[in-house]
Amino acid sequence: MDDVEDKKWPEAVERYFIDILLEEDAKGNMPQGQFKTGTWTAIVNEFNKRASKSYTKAQLTQKYQRLKQRHRTFSQLIARTGMGWDPISNMVTASEEAWAAAFVISSLTYSKKNLLQLAICIVYDCKLK
Repeated sequence: MDDVEDKKWPEAVERYFIDILLEEDAKGNMPQGQFKTGTWTAIVNEFNKRASKSYTKAQLTQKYQRLKQRHRTFSQLIARTGMGWDPISNMVTASEEAWAAAFVISSLTYSKKNLLQLAICIVYDCKLK
């Protein structure tokens, strides 16, 4: 994440958002991977209440799209040969050779440090594919 993203979306605020998304999914408000009509209004209201923010639907839907992209990137990373995820330590596991191969083959512009931060920060639940 960049500095602007970090300031607007500190970890606790991002977690509120993800929790609300998961709650709406658990209520059945996300069939076929799309939120039902009106669900975004409920998400916006609940998020702003919990986070003491005044974000708009557009801001939250954009954040949702960024989270989905980060999850896809993370999933692609750990799907590589030699890469894995340790749920106990919340860390990507890989040999130096696997990291080197990921950087050579991948078109990602992330550094190893950013990939580790990405892995730690975004995987709360696999339903955000």
